[in-house]
Amino acid sequence: MGEIIYRLKEFKQAKSFQVPLRGLTLEKFVEDFNRLKSLGQRRVKYVPGANSIYEEDLKGDYKAIPSIWFENGELRVPESDILLNEILQKHPWYGKYYYIWSEEAEVNQKLAEHKKRDEVLTIINETSDDQRKAIALAVFGINAIQWTDSKAELELREYARLKPFELKKVLESKDYESKYLAALAFNKKIVKNNLGSTAVVWNDTEGGEILPLARGENGLVKLGDFLSKNTEDSLLVLNALNQKIDNVVISSQEESLKNNELERENAELRAELAKLNSVSQDQSEIGLLRDEYFKKTGKKVPNAFLNKEEWIREKLEEHR
Repeated sequence: MGEIIYRLKEFKQAKSFQVPLRGLTLEKFVEDFNRLKSLGQRRVKYVPGANSIYEEDLKGDYKAIPSIWFENGELRVPESDILLNEILQKHPWYGKYYYIWSEEAEVNQKLAEHKKRDEVLTIINETSDDQRKAIALAVFGINAIQWTDSKAELELREYARLKPFELKKVLESKDYESKYLAALAFNKKIVKNNLGSTAVVWNDTEGGEILPLARGENGLVKLGDFLSKNTEDSLLVLNALNQKIDNVVISSQEESLKNNELERENAELRAELAKLNSVSQDQSEIGLLRDEYFKKTGKKVPNAFLNKEEWIREKLEEHR
């Protein structure tokens, strides 16, 4: 038979690690009319070769092993040692400090991390600077409020590289959307703190208060918390915010398209101007050649060769 490999979650950092058994209790089940019935918590002992892990089932003299040790972050247990494997897999530390390792499981875990990393990086790549700043505020909190666009993007990419699952969890949390909208609203200057920071107000209306602020409260955080509440007032503000953000985005897109069109037209004009300048320069050069031909021959260049620069130059060479 093979063996089951248990590894510590911090595999490279711990050399020796003890899994205590002294005083350990686990829930015991018995089969009762083809159904499992719980007998509650029972004391556990590990006695190699016994027929049970529960102390009450052990008969006669026995020597229990008081603890289990991992060495160099790993413990290998034969599959045939049913009792030790049962204890390890039912122990409250299983899944918390150690787990069953296999090459296939590790490959699948790394592949899942790569896929999740690609997923969150796609979100980061496909957003604008304002949106990334809003995401950073939603993910990292108020510490990100002073970050530049580049700093926000860098921190998000580092977080995605190191902890893709954690980042995805934040992006899917129930209050993420409200935090994101609050941050985006401040970044797009749709809302602001009023003079004195006693309230969050609309930026495009005079005195359009959204919610009051107590001394020391941050408007961005307070607005995010307010939007996460499912109340009539918060829904009204949420709808208004969505509409204003959409209008800003549409205006930005239209401006971008307009700028792109102007740039295209300017590029065409520059190309035409360069072409005209080139033609003008060429015509100026051939004109000088015609004048020189007239001076040397006393005749004008024949109409058939007016624009034949090579022919004119050959004739001029003949009259040197």
